[in-house]
Amino acid sequence: MKVQDQKLTQAEYLCAQRGLKMPEVFSQQFRIEKEGGRPLPGFTRHKLNQWAVDTGAELHCAVADLEEHGTRVALFGVAVDLNGDVVTPQHLSRQTSADTLITYLNACAGRFAFVVVTAQFSRLYIDAVGSLGAVYDQQEGSVASTINLLLTRDLIDNDDYPFTAIAASGVGKFAFGHTADKYVKRLIPNHYLDLDTLSQHRFWDGSDDVKEISPNEEAGVVEHIKNRLTQVITALTTHFPDTKLSISGGLDSRMLLACAKPVVDQLLLYSHAENMVSRKDTRIAGKLAEILGQPITVFDPLRDPQYTIDDDAQLMGLSDAHVIANGEGKPGQLVKKVRLEVLEAVPRGGLVMRGNVGELLRAMLWRRAISEYKENKAHNIQYGLRIMMLADRESFDNVAPAEKNILAQTYADWLSAFGGVAAKRPFDMLYIEQFLPHGPGNGFYGFSRNFYIFPFADRRLLSLVASLPPDRRRELRYTEALISASAPELRRMKYTRQSDTLHLRSKRNQDPNWFLAEE
Repeated sequence: MKVQDQKLTQAEYLCAQRGLKMPEVFSQQFRIEKEGGRPLPGFTRHKLNQWAVDTGAELHCAVADLEEHGTRVALFGVAVDLNGDVVTPQHLSRQTSADTLITYLNACAGRFAFVVVTAQFSRLYIDAVGSLGAVYDQQEGSVASTINLLLTRDLIDNDDYPFTAIAASGVGKFAFGHTADKYVKRLIPNHYLDLDTLSQHRFWDGSDDVKEISPNEEAGVVEHIKNRLTQVITALTTHFPDTKLSISGGLDSRMLLACAKPVVDQLLLYSHAENMVSRKDTRIAGKLAEILGQPITVFDPLRDPQYTIDDDAQLMGLSDAHVIANGEGKPGQLVKKVRLEVLEAVPRGGLVMRGNVGELLRAMLWRRAISEYKENKAHNIQYGLRIMMLADRESFDNVAPAEKNILAQTYADWLSAFGGVAAKRPFDMLYIEQFLPHGPGNGFYGFSRNFYIFPFADRRLLSLVASLPPDRRRELRYTEALISASAPELRRMKYTRQSDTLHLRSKRNQDPNWFLAEE
């Protein structure tokens, strides 16, 4: 039996084939189609004028009518507004028009998407980094969280993208909206999807928000970042009592932990080990929790039998559910065992806050290209493509020249859309619009025991971070400043990466307040 025989989604077909319960595997996902289609089993159906929206049982959904005649909105996921409120149907219904609603929600932090339908248009928007991802089928006219929940036909191999096979296996990466299917595209952050025409339209190019920040403005910017992060974390923690924070020995989760200090006693702090390196993380994380006087739970399946899963059938079921849910990888091929064990060890339910996106504050993708900024050089597109890690080095180098030229032109066209200072921050924009939506924005759908969320996913925060000089971000100046302003006691604990520890120790020995210096 093929998928299209009964208009089953690939999600239903694959789950039935592997003995899985589709509503559970896809519990945090959504699907959108024209009214009249078959409701998904185990999902809740919402009607938005001519559109039907199905949402999984574990996906938060707020639906409201606006005062503006014929305007209706559905918000999926979790959003925190500029007042520090988690958005509810009441918050949505207070908006007087579609325009004010769109402005209001696009200023929110969190992991969410929303559909707004008016008498004039029907649109889908996603959060600032696409962490609650969406794909759409140009042939069928439907939209969904992931490719398997979208397709009601057999997959058509995407021969327009040179790394399809590698990316679909879960090893490489898709980019520029590509998926494993030739006609299925990913919605890119800072674009909305016109549901009637299934076309993407950019609504944010950074030209008004990303600016050159002078040294005497830096302290104020860091203070704003700190305050907003604390506000978002506090809102999530108080609204969702079962909120967890995953911490390690790295920089990004430590920033979140520092900003979470006012509510840290309400959080479940945890760390996990998958190998020797991450075991070192757990030791450092334990010390950080101890400094703040808080308990921490460590999940280490390789050393702690209570977290080990020895049932092969259970492991394969977990693995199949994971890859079917996000659509990357092959059912029947076991995902890394210890990773599955760690995911199962985290208590089910509630939010899990992650430090991702904070990587922008340390200019992660700039790496050796920092000279582009310091010397005002033209952007090296080939280096940009390479740093995207779309495939292993050999596969990347072996791409036919014609295909590589097409990729380079696609990259150039994408970059040309940015205005002002944002155009001079290519690696930051690359991280926001390509790395995150094609990575965690899709992959997190496989982590369905908990709802994973980035407090840092906030367009205003991202604009402020991108405004800070990349070379000074690369020095870890602002991560140090943020931690010092929020929980200075956490500064004294070393990092997993020895190079970070040695660099910061050297700077502090020269001047304990080195990060405040104007150079």
